Amino acid sequence: MAGASKKETEVTKKGTVPCRGDESQKLTSQVSSDGDLTVVSLTSKFLDAVPASLWLEHPDPESVLVFLAERNRFSDLPPELIAFSNLQSVNVSYNCFSRFPVILCGLANITELVMTGCELEYIPSEIEGLMFLEKFILDLNKFFKIGDVLYDLNNLTTLSLGMNHFSVFNSSLPFQIRKL
Repeated sequence: MAGASKKETEVTKKGTVPCRGDESQKLTSQVSSDGDLTVVSLTSKFLDAVPASLWLEHPDPESVLVFLAERNRFSDLPPELIAFSNLQSVNVSYNCFSRFPVILCGLANITELVMTGCELEYIPSEIEGLMFLEKFILDLNKFFKIGDVLYDLNNLTTLSLGMNHFSVFNSSLPFQIRKL
């Protein structure tokens, strides 16, 4: 992705992601100079779910490196997201998750995960599947405590937990955070 010239495009069937629906629901993407799709954006579409056409008609899901879906009304993410197996950066901030979308834990190549303002209360143990995760942003959620689940993320260099509802920390948390 580095060094390639990018252009923002409307979604068409010419190598980018098609999406049927009214004009306000169109997806956008960024295409590198060699024509490979690198970014899928559903940002601020106020969608209740990821459009099915994203999974049904995508020309090459393994070419997608970035998935932006902030400011929607998703309560979960579909299992089809696993087709984007090379995702490196995911931003699903400001959605309506009642629990952490565990499907994200199966995308082992993620290095950056942003989930600000998602009403999350806990992080599942499956998070250890994100072995390359370097940056984890969880600001403005409903965490009361953080357990030991983050300690196995050996590549984690940035953890942001601002504006949560912490009342109880694991007694070893300050020591463990220093290790990050």
